[in-house]
Amino acid sequence: MAHDPIAFGRGLRVARLRTGLTQRELAGRASVSLRTVRHIERGQVEHPRRETIRRLADVLGGEDGWPRGDVDARLRIEVLGPLRVTRGGRELNLGPLKQRTLFAVLALHPNTVVGREELIDALWGELPPHSCRNLLHTYVSGLRKILEPGPVSEAGSIIASVGGGYRLAAGPDELDLAEFTELVGRARHAQPGEARKQLFAGALDLWRGAVLVDLPHSVRQHPVAVTLASRRVAAALAYGDTASALDDGDDAIDRLRLVAHHEPLHEGVHARLMMVLAAAGQQAAALRTLTDIRRRLGEELGIRPGEEIRLAYEKVTLAARRAHDPLIAQLSAKAAGFTGGAGSMTTLTDPVPVVPIARAKRQPHSRRLPDDLQRLTLCSCASVLPPRAEQTLRGTRRLFPKPAEQLPLTGGNPASGPPVRKPSDQCSECFLGQPV
Repeated sequence: MAHDPIAFGRGLRVARLRTGLTQRELAGRASVSLRTVRHIERGQVEHPRRETIRRLADVLGGEDGWPRGDVDARLRIEVLGPLRVTRGGRELNLGPLKQRTLFAVLALHPNTVVGREELIDALWGELPPHSCRNLLHTYVSGLRKILEPGPVSEAGSIIASVGGGYRLAAGPDELDLAEFTELVGRARHAQPGEARKQLFAGALDLWRGAVLVDLPHSVRQHPVAVTLASRRVAAALAYGDTASALDDGDDAIDRLRLVAHHEPLHEGVHARLMMVLAAAGQQAAALRTLTDIRRRLGEELGIRPGEEIRLAYEKVTLAARRAHDPLIAQLSAKAAGFTGGAGSMTTLTDPVPVVPIARAKRQPHSRRLPDDLQRLTLCSCASVLPPRAEQTLRGTRRLFPKPAEQLPLTGGNPASGPPVRKPSDQCSECFLGQPV
């Protein structure tokens, strides 16, 4: 039997995720490159080296599933996209449309009895033929001949007749729907971090398009199919949040872009896509995403983007301003306090916050000023008198390693100081008589 790189890579990914390893961790333990693991899992390696397979198998040796000696005999059912059924990597032709539709409805309810009435409704709607029950039996018989590798009993068949309906028997490794459910469940119980991101990524990678996109509308809009689409969106949102928290947008872009393509009006998915694009340094692409969804919402629904899109836009543009403005990038976003001019703070239109500015550069997000600080400058509005040096020092005492009353200081004029970006020219400075 010919090697199937897609099935081989899928087996590797399932075994890796079950051990709780990330791609990077597996590559490190097996002494292979991260690129090799990624390409094998994506089915992009036609003939992996035997030594590579041996090393990966040594790490995953305790996993029943990779590499499997009986992989060529296994059935694989895929409903997360066009209906696809393979055995040993070879795609099976399930017959005419009605027969394929019957199998798809059974696959949406694995290991569950589906009543004949539900099957008849999915195949013919409100106008079933008089011979519909006989046709159901004919379609099931045809599917059994295609799916069964040899003669089997009625009870042991993949499609068993039970009571008033039929049941499709499928293990968790044989149905992409079951695999998706398992991976999402494990991801939601995992601790935030790289492992959780990889679990969500593995679940999203199972999708090849909308659920059963190649079958009639009655199947695509089946309640289970609609629920699956919602669960995919929920997984994509959680995946986007996890990737953004890790500041790792490169790997997430393609996955979120694919979900956004299938959900063109979902604001949450597009907001996450904007965030990961910006995190990857693609601010222009993030803003184009905003333009596209704003146009679609207006043309198709007559509405404007909501809160999620607005917040994503603000974060993207703020990150872009900070990246191009050295002063904003230099200042801490967590200033300890502000003394003087508090009543006029709301009237400021300058985007730079009014915060203490030291001549000696502060470390980003540091809560203390450097030990060799000699001058502290505080800017205020033109309509407010600048605060006295004592007020300035008391208002920022949390920045200093010793109590404010122990610090010698004198008042000064800021004219001799360096130029600073400020909403007015009125400033107050305190000069420290010795290093603090």
